[in-house]
Amino acid sequence: MINKPQNYSIIHILSGVLLLFLSSLSAQVIDTFSDGDFSSSPAWSGNTSDWEIVTTSTCGAGASNSYTLRLAVSSGSGTKYLTTQRTASWGTSHSWGFWMGSRSSSAATSSNMSYVWLYANESDVTASTVDGYRIRFGDSSGDDEIVLERIDDGSATAVITSSGAVSNGLTDIGFLVRVTRNSSSSWTLYTSSLPTSNGSGDVATAVPSSTNAATSQGTATDNNYTSFSNGYFGFVAKHSSGATPRAGAEFDQYYFDTSSDASLPVELIRWTAKAEKGHIILEWATASEIENLGYLIYKGLAGNPLSQWQDYRINPLLQGQGSTTATTLYLIKDNQILANQIYAYSLSDVDYHGQETRHDTIVVKSFPNKILKVMSNPLNPKTRLELFLDGNHQVSLDIFDLLGRWSSSIIKVPLPSGKHIVPFNSKTLPSGLYFLVLKLDGQIAVTEKITLLK
Repeated sequence: MINKPQNYSIIHILSGVLLLFLSSLSAQVIDTFSDGDFSSSPAWSGNTSDWEIVTTSTCGAGASNSYTLRLAVSSGSGTKYLTTQRTASWGTSHSWGFWMGSRSSSAATSSNMSYVWLYANESDVTASTVDGYRIRFGDSSGDDEIVLERIDDGSATAVITSSGAVSNGLTDIGFLVRVTRNSSSSWTLYTSSLPTSNGSGDVATAVPSSTNAATSQGTATDNNYTSFSNGYFGFVAKHSSGATPRAGAEFDQYYFDTSSDASLPVELIRWTAKAEKGHIILEWATASEIENLGYLIYKGLAGNPLSQWQDYRINPLLQGQGSTTATTLYLIKDNQILANQIYAYSLSDVDYHGQETRHDTIVVKSFPNKILKVMSNPLNPKTRLELFLDGNHQVSLDIFDLLGRWSSSIIKVPLPSGKHIVPFNSKTLPSGLYFLVLKLDGQIAVTEKITLLK
């Protein structure tokens, strides 16, 4: 159940005296796939029929509403790619960041590799004439390192091989990668903490930054290619013919910056939810922000689709700080909740280009305030029900037997906030055990066992 916010408070707390506007940077999202496709903003070309956008990633701990790019090949083995061009000057130094996942029982091997192209000189990154740089994950010789490769006419040379590695054969994992290159062609490879067991690592909603992808995996100098302007970014998956490998590769959260020292758009250092009596407190903090217009918050009951609940375009207090290196703390109170429910919240930031970046989804259980009280139980045959509503709701009260079969309806009416008395006469029902089910706006809020005696 989602209500439009009526009562809320928010506090911005800025710490630090330095406020730096990074107008010389062109930080941007290449794609987070939050629009649910890869046909626009930007448009990706290549083997487009062999990829899909899934709403929920299953890598690592999973991530609802992640909108993640996934390999989706119908049959056979092969290599599938997507690329998009950046038709502009790339400058002389760069930062890239992205999330990479390997799902189900599709472990990384020499037959099941994932590649992320940082720069390619042509759109077909599988061509024998392609040059550029890419990240590779997957091999069949021991544990799986993350490798920065230079490609010359389709032939790969390792520039940096990560000092850390993912244990051979791990599945359902995810991790973040960040690569920097300065004007002297010095490359540095960073990752998040690499997964150590099945089902571990970063989720697809994690946004790469210098905070969460801070583990240096090596540095090297390579100046074979120095002019990247008008080049291509890309995703590639090499897969074997099994059903699992054909849907095993996932990618998300691709960022790029024309500065090797730049942080990527919003560096989120905290995003928490805390239940208090009658409300939930949401708090988040950023280490820095680049070209940040503001925030959107999505809300829903856990396990159900989330809907937009807060919007910086409507509520000016959710507006971002633009570009700043100061720490910023945000806090908002959600008074529109039901008792004893598990709520899910997802935070997004929106940059100057209108690109939305979705962060982690968090869950919290509200306090178990009593919203339904049966005045006598067992009852024979009459009783009084008391409802305590925290807002205006469409209310239904129904009786079900122990097999879950509907027996009768008590009320089905809209009711305002406050206390309500509902009389109940059970004379038409035989003696026995029943369930009293209260729904608010179509969602089950309370289930109460009652005993009828006659």
